[in-house]
Amino acid sequence: MRRSLQHRIRALAVALPGALFAVGLAPAAASGLTFGADLSVAPNVTFDCSVTPPVAGFQVPTGEETCTWWTTGRIDDTSQGHVVPYGGGTLTRARVRVGPDTGPMQFVVMRSLRHPQSLADPGCCFPVGASEVFTPAPNAITTVPMNVPVRHDTDPASGLNNYDHIAISVLAAGVPIPAYYTGDQSLSAPAGGGFYPHYTPGTERTTGMFGVVGFQTLINADIEPASTATGTPAGGTPTGPTDVSGTNPIALGGRTGRIRGGRAVVRLVCRSQGECAGVLALQSRAARVATAAGKARRSRTVTYAKARFAIAAGTTAKVRMRLTRAGRRLVRKSRHPRVFAKVVVKGTPTVSKRIVLRR
Repeated sequence: MRRSLQHRIRALAVALPGALFAVGLAPAAASGLTFGADLSVAPNVTFDCSVTPPVAGFQVPTGEETCTWWTTGRIDDTSQGHVVPYGGGTLTRARVRVGPDTGPMQFVVMRSLRHPQSLADPGCCFPVGASEVFTPAPNAITTVPMNVPVRHDTDPASGLNNYDHIAISVLAAGVPIPAYYTGDQSLSAPAGGGFYPHYTPGTERTTGMFGVVGFQTLINADIEPASTATGTPAGGTPTGPTDVSGTNPIALGGRTGRIRGGRAVVRLVCRSQGECAGVLALQSRAARVATAAGKARRSRTVTYAKARFAIAAGTTAKVRMRLTRAGRRLVRKSRHPRVFAKVVVKGTPTVSKRIVLRR
């Protein structure tokens, strides 16, 4: 029973791996930028780490007294996610909102690695830093000072994206998880992860992870952005300015698009510190890749829709594309056609990922 339930929860959570790249930036705070949950929402979760999040109306024991939770975001909106903004910097403080029952907690920061053109699950989780253990005040928002260098950039040597996220550990039995349950467990619900038992700072962790769907973990944090002048990303050795040079600055806002009349609509996220501009095309095949001989494989590619876009730094936008004749024929034949979304931004590698178009 427990294993099958874990698999069901995990299956929903993996709908969002690409969204880990997408970070909506909150308005500027007294100490740089604030990212994470809207703490004006009161927590309504009453269960502790000893049981799983509810699925299909029931829960099962975890066999653990402690756990660590975080939220990635929704498949089409990561504005309340806990991945640090692109460019990284230094976490200066973190906050959590709890209800009447409280107990010892700790903020932890973990790192994931991923190839920017891969849809596979990221490599997670590697140690970055943590706060002191603290006990939040009941029915209040508690602020905890931190001084943790964090990254969200691309390493030019390996070509891998490094991105850190903050999470909250509940360190005692009987203490409710500080989260808000939305009542939604569809693929468009907020999703994230949880470790059972809690993540131990300073260690690498790959086991005991649950997918957490329908819950918004009620934490946020302030970050002082890294300087682009020094060429040193936060939390690492010099790798060049913290911009998106050498990698495509656009991330898809999910694995689905929409058909609206004679147009296709796809969300894109600008991960750059400047405007993102380029071309989005929906096609029958993935973008051509180079062979060992240095030539691209030749194949007939059908374009179903195409449009130019310009997106402000750190924001998400809907790109609307008029369907071609082939595109109109495709949506008549299939209710949910699968296509390749190809993103071309001048001076960066082309990204091509498969998505589903829904009505």
